[in-house]
Amino acid sequence: MPNTKTKPAPELTHTDVEQISRFAAWLERINFDRYVRSRDHKHPLIINYFLAGLSQGFGFVIGSTVLIALVLSILTFLGGLPLIGNFIGKIVQYVQHYMAARG
Repeated sequence: MPNTKTKPAPELTHTDVEQISRFAAWLERINFDRYVRSRDHKHPLIINYFLAGLSQGFGFVIGSTVLIALVLSILTFLGGLPLIGNFIGKIVQYVQHYMAARG
């Protein structure tokens, strides 16, 4: 039969108490209790994650637009690429034809 006796807990040293105190202070600094409470209420958590995803998507679109505009500006300054220029020219002609037909 296995030994079911438990060993007594070791005594805490001064260093252990200091480390536990520092850890507790760190938990208070990062508002860990607020995080634990927020996990109990799912509705605000879902809204926060939705808004975070929405803002990331918006930032991606704005960043991509700025980057593409910068690249196109540099290509225009350097003389552009013939294939892209022809393609954009056809798009402009199509839009102008559509706008003229619409009146």
